Amino acid sequence: MHLKKLKKSCVIGIIILFFEASVAPTFSERIINVFNKLHSTKPIAIFNRNILYVGGNGSGNYSKIQDAIDNASIGDTVFVYDDSSPYYEQILVYKSINLVGENKNTTIIDGNYNGTVIFISADNVSITNFTIQNGGLSYPDPGIYIDSSYNTISENLIRNNNVGIYLNQDSLFNNILNNIIISNGMYDSITLFYSSYNNISKNFLTNGSHGINCGGSSYNNFSENYITDNDYGIYLGNSNYNIITDNIIINNSYEGLSLWTASNNFICNNNLIDNDVYNIMLV
Repeated sequence: MHLKKLKKSCVIGIIILFFEASVAPTFSERIINVFNKLHSTKPIAIFNRNILYVGGNGSGNYSKIQDAIDNASIGDTVFVYDDSSPYYEQILVYKSINLVGENKNTTIIDGNYNGTVIFISADNVSITNFTIQNGGLSYPDPGIYIDSSYNTISENLIRNNNVGIYLNQDSLFNNILNNIIISNGMYDSITLFYSSYNNISKNFLTNGSHGINCGGSSYNNFSENYITDNDYGIYLGNSNYNIITDNIIINNSYEGLSLWTASNNFICNNNLIDNDVYNIMLV
């Protein structure tokens, strides 16, 4: 079934509930469960709470981000000055730490077109205030690759990567908030691959194949994102019980919102404007 695009500049707020009458209570319970689980957090294990500094002129500051991570303890913060930016590194975060840049526009981690820029294998990692750019040329070679849970990625500029953020299988309860993800080549701003209970909110997603590409991933929340000038806005394939609310999906080349073999998703109060083929496609 295709819902054809309405007249240009028409803003549509849509509520779609996919469920049979006989399972309506189960659907409601599951949606409430999504909200409850997304608002529950796994506490980070705090030990030293030290701050390790990278760049700048301080005595004992590290020159490489990876060296500071290697010497950090769980719960520490690695603070990166923009004085020595750009940092040409591929970074592995394998400890529960906070990685903080001085300024997201001027504290740059550059992958130099060689693989993943930041790979997160530990739970409870926070990354904020960076420009993360120039991952490799093979798929997915993302700006950030998440292979863990309970992480927060916020207030970053992620650009010129094959995929902006890639959530690998069974990456759960991650928060992706207030990021700008732009110009990510042939692929997606955000990809979820069999990943559930993640919160993707208040991001600006543009110039990718998909703003959000959700494959085999259920119980996620996608809200208040601005998704524009991609091929597709939000795509759900074989993905159920997701919540899609309050997004602006505008000027994408094909569909604004695509659901393929996706059921029991809650879709409410989204603005779909001038997506060139269909504002919504249901298959």
